[in-house]
Amino acid sequence: MVEDHDPLAWLGALLMTAYEVLGKLMGRLPVPISLPIPEGPDGPDAVEAITRARAALRDQPMDDITRSMIDRMCLEWLTVLDLGAMVRLAGAEEWRLEAMSYGINRCFALAEVVGPRLEE
Repeated sequence: MVEDHDPLAWLGALLMTAYEVLGKLMGRLPVPISLPIPEGPDGPDAVEAITRARAALRDQPMDDITRSMIDRMCLEWLTVLDLGAMVRLAGAEEWRLEAMSYGINRCFALAEVVGPRLEE
């Protein structure tokens, strides 16, 4: 028997994992940036931390391509978070959930490229 699951809760858990991955990458920057452990996927502390990290990225002594990819990861994360709020307000339309999933996938795909670039 297939159990019902809450797709928004599942996507929220993936979003938190993406936040953790982003935090690990930020900690490996030439000038490490720390992301605090948020209270939850929609906690304002996470949004503030990502916003501050995006601003701090501008001053990192690193190549523009890697900086841009990390910035895109931050934007994807924030966009997925906003889509989650829209799901709660306007409903869990299939396309919204799909867009959230694709945004999270883009975050992880960027992380796979950024990780090795930070080791160079």
